[in-house]
Amino acid sequence: MTAESLKTWSKMLVNDKKSRDGIPHSLFPLESKELDQYKFKLLETTQHQGRPAHRIAFEPAGKIGTCVSIGGGDDCPHKAWKGEALIDVEDMQPIRIVTDLAFKMPWGVKVFLGTNLRQTGFSVTYTRVTPGVWFPVTYGTEFKLDLLFGYHRVITLAMESNDFRRTTADTKVTFVQ
Repeated sequence: MTAESLKTWSKMLVNDKKSRDGIPHSLFPLESKELDQYKFKLLETTQHQGRPAHRIAFEPAGKIGTCVSIGGGDDCPHKAWKGEALIDVEDMQPIRIVTDLAFKMPWGVKVFLGTNLRQTGFSVTYTRVTPGVWFPVTYGTEFKLDLLFGYHRVITLAMESNDFRRTTADTKVTFVQ
């Protein structure tokens, strides 16, 4: 990959104009319009940082897709993500979402073309600032790419946001007569 293509790729992963936090929603399939395309299973209800949370696994409900749309329109006919989500019980907001591609590289592509893509997931973690207000604190991916027997790369993206604080402003208006 050239430096310019890496720069374009990284912008797609952190600068989605349709997302409030810049993280492409297509990487984390929990939008209401996509829920019917996934199967969900409650794994457990647990405590996370002193708050009750549901740990939920998800996978495509139908045919598994082999294309991924990042930072743009959703032009993939079948969903490609599987993973787990930790959901805050009180606010019904995600605390952590971890995804991985649901499909694997076909055996023939790996053996005859020397091409493979591994560790293909993304993760995002949110923190609760005040009741009902959540911000992403970590976001990242790391995957391995092998092309045509000779090109091997590990590509990593890691972002961290911190020191979120709630601020208030008090104002007082007085009229002088």
